Amino acid sequence: MSDLVHPGEIPVLAADLATLEQTVGDLSRAGAATYRRGETIRTTYLSLGEHHDAPETPELLGSIASVGTLNEELHDATAGAAQHLERYVEQARSLARSLTGLRERAEVLQNAADPADITTAQRAESEAIRGALRTALTDYHATETHAARAVADLLATHSGTAVLERAAALSGAERAVALMRRDDLTQAELAELDRLLATHSENDHFAGYLLDTLGVAELARQAARFENVDYLSTAPSSPEDPFPVNSLVVGLANVFATATRTPERLKDAPPESAEFTEWLRTPEGRDWQRRTDAARAFAAGPETGLTPFDTSEYGTLLTFMGHATTPFSAQLMDGLVADLENSANHAPYSNPAGGERSHLDHALEISARNPDAATMILDLKRSDRAERWMEEVCEYEQHPYLYGMQGGGHTLGLNLAFSSAATGLPEGAVPPTGSNPPSTKNVEIAQFLIDRADRANRADREEIYPRSISLALGNTIAGHIGHFNKHFTESPLPSFEHGPDLSNINVDSVLQFAGEDEDAFTAVRDAQIAYAGVTSVYLYSDAVDLSPCHQDKAMNTAASTGGKILGTLTHARSDQEYNEGTSSLDSGLKRASQHLLTGITDATFGQVPGFGTAAANEMVSANNELWSEHEKRTRRNAAEDARTLEEITVDSAADAYALGYELSLTRKGDMSEDETNAATEAVARTVESGFTEVFSTVLTSMSR
Repeated sequence: MSDLVHPGEIPVLAADLATLEQTVGDLSRAGAATYRRGETIRTTYLSLGEHHDAPETPELLGSIASVGTLNEELHDATAGAAQHLERYVEQARSLARSLTGLRERAEVLQNAADPADITTAQRAESEAIRGALRTALTDYHATETHAARAVADLLATHSGTAVLERAAALSGAERAVALMRRDDLTQAELAELDRLLATHSENDHFAGYLLDTLGVAELARQAARFENVDYLSTAPSSPEDPFPVNSLVVGLANVFATATRTPERLKDAPPESAEFTEWLRTPEGRDWQRRTDAARAFAAGPETGLTPFDTSEYGTLLTFMGHATTPFSAQLMDGLVADLENSANHAPYSNPAGGERSHLDHALEISARNPDAATMILDLKRSDRAERWMEEVCEYEQHPYLYGMQGGGHTLGLNLAFSSAATGLPEGAVPPTGSNPPSTKNVEIAQFLIDRADRANRADREEIYPRSISLALGNTIAGHIGHFNKHFTESPLPSFEHGPDLSNINVDSVLQFAGEDEDAFTAVRDAQIAYAGVTSVYLYSDAVDLSPCHQDKAMNTAASTGGKILGTLTHARSDQEYNEGTSSLDSGLKRASQHLLTGITDATFGQVPGFGTAAANEMVSANNELWSEHEKRTRRNAAEDARTLEEITVDSAADAYALGYELSLTRKGDMSEDETNAATEAVARTVESGFTEVFSTVLTSMSR
């Protein structure tokens, strides 16, 4: 009888429909009651506006108005949700009745059937019951899915989603605090905390609760604690850093960044501006002030009077902040930089304390991740920081061995901050799609760096532009590469910047100066090669109204321009590489080896028979021959290195312009393959000719 439907095949609806129906009614009534009470509060407060005269009156009435809007939206959301759930309950009751009826039919069928003689009618009834069951379940699931989606869409349309997100974030924050207050966490608990931080660390409610409950000192302590736990991090690694920071640490640092950020409309408003001070009087502004004041007080350390010991916690705070992937607000970073400059243990760039990188430079590195922060800190009209720090580094470079640090490691943050402030891009990076154009302040800082580089190339560089800030110059030129290309041509050329123009650029001089530093050279060369493809696409796009003939002419002019820029840049770099490769020839090593030999003859004179002045002279002569051969080989190797650099650069530039040109011609579709190849090769030759033209005219003995 197994082929006939059995009553046990018919499911029983387990839902407590009576309770669900009561909950739906409660939701509907609660929504209506909340709305009525909210309206009463709103109208009452608004009616007091004419009689309530106090400084906080506008703020209070403004808050009440926003509460009224949220009240209306929440009322609509709860009412709509209740209606959809009511329909779901009705469908569930219908399903329950259907299942009961089908189960009764199956029982009747089973009781009437003879296992040894099942009739055709009985088999048909069995299939009819199964078909009705499938239809009933399908209809129920469709109604259930529709109700769930409708409620979700309804909440997304109104502020219900924000209410639910806030509740979820606060619930997650309470759980995260409870976990962090435990001495030992299991792997499962660490994974749970990691998920909470990954989900909510950039939520204002979550981050604010954690910071207000634990404080920045405890957040930093927890981060240090989790750095040492044996936990499989979800944070990404790189070839340069195969041991990534634990994602728990990143999440906690992001919590601090989120809880201290400012509204988008105030992202670049100086702390002393009227609009920012006005915002500080709002509830959100007071929260920000309280949190940042507490963080800065923690970093400054306890008041201990006059003491030779550094009791500050700037190192602890900055190490913690350095793990964040969320940028910190410009106003917070500006305040921290001011605190560091005014602290008793501040070490200027001209005198790094103990040869170590300063807390100030670490703070500038963190600031560089937010261009608004770097720009605010280095704003030429707000302070003399840019000029003063540049001069301090110049002073340091004239006496580097007094402080025990060489190689510019103590200016990494300053390099990145200048790069970010001059380009409007995080750390002076390659412009991402949809990035904002540089502001007037960005261009002013770029002009400041470029002007100093030009002056340094004409005079004594150590007194004007320090070599250890060359990376900032390279990133600045790369970020404004369109303006440098326009210097050489009147053809229409694309601009990464689309912002205010740089003025009075001595392109040759600035490129020569940048080319002397390897990091600056690499940044500008890579930007120019990338610019090649952009140029090709631009000149053959609808954005430029040129005839085909003039498009080709403009492309050749652009290619020649690219060659000239790379020729000037590469000449300076290859000349510098040659000089650096042969610098040991003039370093006194030859004289030192001769003095060593003379010392040996003096020490052994009279002790070894026949060993005297003649033998010493022969040794010095042999040493001279060895040094002569070394000089030839060194100069030859250095010259080969310089030529290799030239060849690689011009080949890369020619290939880049030729590829971009070929793609543009192919896209046009009106040229044969042979014609396209011929035109592409002509563009490559144009790049080389532009490169050669400038390379041959720039003097190797140019004034430094």
